[in-house]
Amino acid sequence: MLAALFEILLFLMMVPALIVFALFKIASDIADYFGFWLFPGIFGLWLGINLSMVAPSDPNVPFESLIEVIAHSHIAGFATPQVLFVIGVLSLLVPPACSMFKLMFRATRDAK
Repeated sequence: MLAALFEILLFLMMVPALIVFALFKIASDIADYFGFWLFPGIFGLWLGINLSMVAPSDPNVPFESLIEVIAHSHIAGFATPQVLFVIGVLSLLVPPACSMFKLMFRATRDAK
């Protein structure tokens, strides 16, 4: 009985530890693959989505918050949330594109 209780306690302690280890390992692999590009990609996606949900302020209010000003401003004629979303997507596409070009140019270099 005591051995079974010990095994259950060991199982209850090891499973969460293994899950946390697996999550950190996955996060480490993702960070190794994307490198610096992960932060602007996630930040651009997150900020673009959140700013697109900001409603316009009431016309009777004498001021707007900084978030409302940023959400309703434009960069080069495009709405800021859409620009940030596109920058986020492009930032996350850079590492796969670079690895694709490395493979492509390695194949042409080996053929010569």
